[in-house]
Amino acid sequence: MESDSHRLRGIVMNIFTSGMHGKGEPGAQYKFMMLNLILIVGTPFVLVFGLFDIYRNIQPLGYIITTAGLLCVGCFYFLRRTKNYVSLGYFLISVLFPMFLYLLASGGSNNSGILWYYSFPPIVLFLLGFRKGSAVVFTSLFIAGVILFWPGTPLLSATYPADVKLRFIPSVIVLWSITSLFEHVKAAAMRIEIKNSELRDSVEQLRQAREALSSEKGRLAVTLRSIGDGVIATAMDGSVTLINKVAEEMTGWSQEDVAGKGVEEVVRVRDRRSGQPCSTALKSVLWDGRTASARDYKLLAGRNGVERIIADSGAPILDKDGKIIGAVLVFRDVTDQVHMEEDLYRTGKLESVGLLAGGIAHDFNNILAGIGGNAELARIAREQGREPGAYLKRISLASHRATALTHQLLTFAKGGAPVIRSIDLSNVLRETVEFALSGSRVRGSVSAADDLWAVFADSGQIVQVISNLVINAAQASPEGGDIEVAAENIVIGDEQIPALAAGKYVMLTVSDHGTGIAPEYVNKIFDPYFSTREGTGLGLAIAYSIMKKHNGHIGLVSQVGKGTVFTLYLPASFEKAEEEFPAEGTVAARHTGKVLVVDDEDDLRQCLCEILEYAGFVVCSVDDGAKALSVYKEAMNSEHPFDIVLTDLTIPGGMGGVETIGSLLRIDPKARVAITSGYSQDPIMADFASYGFRGIIEKPYDFSTLSDTVARLIASP
Repeated sequence: MESDSHRLRGIVMNIFTSGMHGKGEPGAQYKFMMLNLILIVGTPFVLVFGLFDIYRNIQPLGYIITTAGLLCVGCFYFLRRTKNYVSLGYFLISVLFPMFLYLLASGGSNNSGILWYYSFPPIVLFLLGFRKGSAVVFTSLFIAGVILFWPGTPLLSATYPADVKLRFIPSVIVLWSITSLFEHVKAAAMRIEIKNSELRDSVEQLRQAREALSSEKGRLAVTLRSIGDGVIATAMDGSVTLINKVAEEMTGWSQEDVAGKGVEEVVRVRDRRSGQPCSTALKSVLWDGRTASARDYKLLAGRNGVERIIADSGAPILDKDGKIIGAVLVFRDVTDQVHMEEDLYRTGKLESVGLLAGGIAHDFNNILAGIGGNAELARIAREQGREPGAYLKRISLASHRATALTHQLLTFAKGGAPVIRSIDLSNVLRETVEFALSGSRVRGSVSAADDLWAVFADSGQIVQVISNLVINAAQASPEGGDIEVAAENIVIGDEQIPALAAGKYVMLTVSDHGTGIAPEYVNKIFDPYFSTREGTGLGLAIAYSIMKKHNGHIGLVSQVGKGTVFTLYLPASFEKAEEEFPAEGTVAARHTGKVLVVDDEDDLRQCLCEILEYAGFVVCSVDDGAKALSVYKEAMNSEHPFDIVLTDLTIPGGMGGVETIGSLLRIDPKARVAITSGYSQDPIMADFASYGFRGIIEKPYDFSTLSDTVARLIASP
């Protein structure tokens, strides 16, 4: 039963939607259905009335109505064929207009013509709309009025009573008004329906967009959780908007905790060398809107107190118009990597020192032989009454050579995080190549551009890199030969060398003509512990690590049997280069002043005192800092206090330089204290002023440098 009802409903709907195609606009669908309703319901009545009037011999009314019915049938067929309700509407009006006027004029069947005419205004307004429909209605009303009230029309006067004629025009106007109001309400309802439809579409689009956004957010969350680096997103004011799981673990802050907090509060970092608080790479991103990566590793302090070494980078977040709406910070825990690199550095340094030991021993033996031989010759000359000055001068020159060799060895031994400063590579290259090839059968040559730029680098670590490369080159040339080291200025463009940012660099090349490296080993040459010869195989891995720390680059080109060329790039500096070693002074005539010497080595203390006394100073010496305090206080109460104190940095079992100056400055805030040490690379020597020292004097002592330095420090304010 229910299926029959559905079937019947389907047949009816199919009839009333006949000729309709597609979904179309709601107004068009509505008019299509109404046209079908008029044609399907009205056509049978028109045909029946027409045929009935023909049967009753009412002429010519029966034929006119029958013809109109047949035209309506044709309209229905036309509607199904053309599917154009607008054209059909005009056609129906053109048929109904004369027919209804005739019905009005003739009275129609049983004098019903006036009733037929009352149906004309609603049909016209519906089919043509308010403006066109109103024009047609009032035009037809005018014609109908003429027909009804034209004098000498017996048919009409006999057919319609006078009161009907008088009510006709107001009735049509009222009917037109009601229909117009209905059409306006219907149009408003249609517009509301259209708006509602648009709103429903918008709501659906928003729902789909929300679902897509939710899905995308879910994928983003999964992606962020799977990333092994810490990721933090911020707004333009630096407040954290998102933090992934790795970042939560490293910082100790959860997503709920960071709401509204600044990134600098969540990611608290310090400089590895100074220990002072510093900013992440995100600060420069928010400042100038460009991707940034930090040059140096930083220390990240978590909320639980655990510190990690991190490498961080930042990038802007852009909207669809390219406007910056925030930034993202990515940081990676490199603690294990840094520790491994430092271990590699120390281990590789031992390997390199072992390889250099033969050359160092060779040079020192030569120096000692020169000193011992010339000392013996000086003794013989003195016994024979001859002047020993020439032999003593040779001893002095030999001691200078030993001093230079010691400086190089100490510089080579320097390690740890790079202490970046502006240095001139020209002298560093020559000294390093000469030192690395000591006792070798290989000859080394160094060439540097006359206008070579200074570089930002740690001289000790760059010496380590060059030494490793030169030693490798020497080992690759077992039959001897030449090694060329060259330095020149170069400007690197964008993406020219992927590992380097665009800018100015100094390019170093170390070339040999040895055995070369097999192609299958070239990509492994910088791997830790990889070696094709005896040894730990750490030299090139250390060189690679050092160059990376300097924001530089190292690469190579090699051919088996022809040799290898290593190429290094170091960032150029346009600051004045710092001197690696103090320049030698000139011998002053005579100096004045009172000096207190503190040193636990009797021979060195006696030598230092005699040099200073020879230069004209009044000298007093002690072997411990505690004794120095007592002597200094006693001299303060006399007429001749000390002008300067020279104290050794380390005094085993006694008070060394740092403890001594702290106590001296409490006794006399104006005390002048200089530090002496054989450890020229000690951090205290490099930063002596922050401890209160006025200057440094490196061992072994040079007469002119020592006397001039002491005199200058005494004269300083």
